[in-house]
Amino acid sequence: MKLSTDGSRLLERQAFGEAEGLPAQGKVSYPVQVDDQLLMVMNERFFAWDGKRFAPSDAGGLAALITRPDELTVRTAPDGTPVAGYALASAGIGPQHVERVIGITKAYVTRVGAGPFPTEALDAAGERMGERGAEFGTTTGRKRRCGWFDGCVLRYAARLNGLTELFVTKLDVLSGFERVRICTGYRADGALYDDFPPHQSLFHKAEPVYEELDGWMEEIDEATSFEDLPKEARTYVHRLEELVGVSVSVVSIGPAREQSLPVG
Repeated sequence: MKLSTDGSRLLERQAFGEAEGLPAQGKVSYPVQVDDQLLMVMNERFFAWDGKRFAPSDAGGLAALITRPDELTVRTAPDGTPVAGYALASAGIGPQHVERVIGITKAYVTRVGAGPFPTEALDAAGERMGERGAEFGTTTGRKRRCGWFDGCVLRYAARLNGLTELFVTKLDVLSGFERVRICTGYRADGALYDDFPPHQSLFHKAEPVYEELDGWMEEIDEATSFEDLPKEARTYVHRLEELVGVSVSVVSIGPAREQSLPVG
């Protein structure tokens, strides 16, 4: 650690990929204002810094979480472990400093690459989700696998991360479906599970147990408040809350900032 000319500390980290002109490998130094009473060793990949507050984040998603070798299934996606506890350990702080743990989920499910995907929609519904949601890799253009919302997956994520609220994105993608499905459990080897099966061989053969709700046919991307959404869309969001046991604080109906609608 060094001091910069303005007196702020310079932290060093190992860079493993090109970002913002940094070298592909080797140690890099950059200025970070640090409270003298608490030195934050910031070695996670992404941080939003706001005065004395910061928000560690990870873009891996639950698909990466459930494909970790220390979690549910054999690893089939290249990522770290996107769990709140890991983020805190990497940031050098304890859980008592955390005020909110926000889970961000799409209104449906996507996955890249191989591996179990019980709610994958291998029909016109899945194709429609992919097209409306532009579900293609940003860099590779690889098509993402799409499927219906999986309440078991999100309950697992909520428990493992200690989620305090949910941000549901891409609700507008589900416009135009007469009926929408939500997975509430799995069947495997004649048994019914309302959570992940106890081992991966069962999860690979798990079949979803669906609950169906009325869909909505109108486009919703121009709504200006949650109350403006069709009754069916609001019912869908509230049902997700019930299944997961975590309140939804925001719903997005498009990519623009003003299309993120506070709930309640």
